[in-house]
Amino acid sequence: MHYDTAPEINSNEFEKDYKRCNLEIGDFLIVNTGATIGKSAIARDKRTTRTLLQKSVALLKVKKDCLNPIFFKYCYSINPQMYLVENGSAQPNLLLSRINNTEIFVPDLSEQTQFAAFVEEVEQNKTTIKQSLEWLNTLKAKLMQDYFG
Repeated sequence: MHYDTAPEINSNEFEKDYKRCNLEIGDFLIVNTGATIGKSAIARDKRTTRTLLQKSVALLKVKKDCLNPIFFKYCYSINPQMYLVENGSAQPNLLLSRINNTEIFVPDLSEQTQFAAFVEEVEQNKTTIKQSLEWLNTLKAKLMQDYFG
C-alpha cells in the first residue's frame, strides 16, 4: 500500500465508509477486480486504521491465533486457480465467494510462523541484493563517466 500517493477525505466521509471496511494491522488484502487481479498485501502500517479500500480490493480478516498472515498470503500467491476468471465480463472479477471457498492446507501455527520467518528473511535478502545491484550500477555509470566522459 502506498500512502504517499493516497487521496485524503474529510472525517465525515471517512467515518461513513470505514464502517464497512475496518482495516486493521495483519489483515489480508487482495485485488479482486481489474488488471491487477490477485495482487495481495498484508496491512502492516500504523496508518492502516485510517485507511479505506476501493471496491476492487477484498479485505479478509485473519484469525491470527490459528493462521499466520504471511503464510496465508503465500498460500494465495501460489494458487493459480485463485486467479482464473471464467466469467464473460469485460472486467475480470474474483468473487468473494470464490476466495472464501478456496481450500488451503493449514499446518500448526508454529510451522506457519517458522515458514513466515523464512519468507521474511528471503524478502530481506532480495531487498539487500536489489540495493547492492542499484549501487553497483550507479558506481559503474560513474566510472564510465570518469573514464570516457
